Amino acid sequence: MALLVALYARYSSILQDASSIKDQIRLCQAYAESQGWKVTAIYSDKEASGQSAARPDYQRMLRDSKAGAFDIVLAESIDRLSRRTADITDLRDQLAFQGQLLYAVNVGEITQFHAAILGVVAEQFSKDLGAKTKRGQVGSTHRGRVAAGIAYGYDVSPATDQNRVINVEKAEVVRRIFEDFANGLAPAKIASSLNAEGVSGPSGGLWQSSTIRGNAKRQTGILRNRASIGQVVYGQMRFRKDPKTGKRTSIPGDNPLTVDAPDLRIVPQGLWDAVANRLKSISREMDTDPETGLALNRSHRKKFLLSGLLKCGCCRGNMAIQAKDRYGCSNRKRTGACDNATTITRQQVEGCVLASLKSKLLAPENLEAFITRVSGELNALQKSEGDDRKALEKAIAALDLKMERILDQIKDGAGQVGLLLPRLEQRRTEREALAAKLDALKHTAEEPFEMPDLPAAYGALVRSLEDTLRNPDVVQRAHEALSGMIETAVLTPDHEALDGYAITLHGDCVGILGAYGSVPKEKLPGAVLRAGSQFSVVAGAGFEPA
Repeated sequence: MALLVALYARYSSILQDASSIKDQIRLCQAYAESQGWKVTAIYSDKEASGQSAARPDYQRMLRDSKAGAFDIVLAESIDRLSRRTADITDLRDQLAFQGQLLYAVNVGEITQFHAAILGVVAEQFSKDLGAKTKRGQVGSTHRGRVAAGIAYGYDVSPATDQNRVINVEKAEVVRRIFEDFANGLAPAKIASSLNAEGVSGPSGGLWQSSTIRGNAKRQTGILRNRASIGQVVYGQMRFRKDPKTGKRTSIPGDNPLTVDAPDLRIVPQGLWDAVANRLKSISREMDTDPETGLALNRSHRKKFLLSGLLKCGCCRGNMAIQAKDRYGCSNRKRTGACDNATTITRQQVEGCVLASLKSKLLAPENLEAFITRVSGELNALQKSEGDDRKALEKAIAALDLKMERILDQIKDGAGQVGLLLPRLEQRRTEREALAAKLDALKHTAEEPFEMPDLPAAYGALVRSLEDTLRNPDVVQRAHEALSGMIETAVLTPDHEALDGYAITLHGDCVGILGAYGSVPKEKLPGAVLRAGSQFSVVAGAGFEPA
């Protein structure tokens, strides 16, 4: 009897072609047919980010899986299911618990190894690529080029060094706002006056007091825009998403870059200073405690890579840090109910586990899987940029047509000019915004793209795995990945070991570490053992040593 398979497809950008869903489904159907499976359900999410699991059809698929509606979930690639290692791991664990399998066309079955370790390594590589892109944007800012949206008071001008020129008419409005505020008018009163006079706001609609006042912490608003005094600022804000809800929030940047661009100055320095002093004097913002502002309270974060995974081999109680960086039996310390007085350094335990992981990761089949995944993402990124350019060009052409129709109506007297002019201005503003995005994409496309040396990059990442996973900034995520593979690590006192312990791992890590399970300790590679530790692997239920 043929296995029942559910297909899942997704694309994230509103600029991507909706046919992407059809293409993904077609590939999945062909793969299912080649495996002799029967497609019983198709799920798809359009314009949905892979950084969040809060997607309608993805959640429907999870509910149907619990009801046993199919045997296999199949997607074109892992990142279609999610771009977060934790979500992929959760999905695989849920399906495995229900006796179901998870597959991707480009890698085959998604094992715990794919979901955890390769996910962490690939995310780190993607992070490095993101840093490279950011360096390019910083370089553009250093050259005076504006790497942001169009601020009110300016027009796009690809021919200039800054990519912007002052819009004389709007610049007068900006100066008026500054002067009115400096003379004591409230932002709400200024907005009301502008609206009464029919002056269109930045988006082509009505002015709001918040548009003028902005936010002090985020440095937004007409009165806080430093472009008005001839300064280009990059990195003033950065954005992050809640992994559960997918909601995007902005927070102040750590080290914003400011470059002088005198040609963009609209407001005299004296007027800017007067406004800045008044803003400061009337500010009612309260400082927030960075401790309580964390999504997850720091006291609940895992401080070390193997926290909560280590067990005493004598009493099966937890092993916890007792002295400086040394693990010991918690039962012995708290109640005296255990005789195990031997301690071991955190570095010895972590080094033993991570060195073995590195050895397995360097195997040819895992290198090939990494290259396949990253190459696919890079190629998809290049294709996506091309699709974005076509979509922007199409949208600009549509706006041009709308503007021509409005102008024809004005010439023919077919409508009220007072109503048609604001609509024309709004379309022009929309076109400027799209043109700025298109110009940025074309500028990026002009720079030659050189495919990285993926084997070398992968080798360097794996060799630095120990340092990377011990980095305090990624310990929490790394701990989540490892805990999905290691149920427990049992430390049993052993007088023959130089550090006094034999370490036995239980769980789904056998596929990675099991090769060393039956090898005498004196024959193990030096990189696997730290300070004479014994290292063995015990297969959990349902697993066989590799």
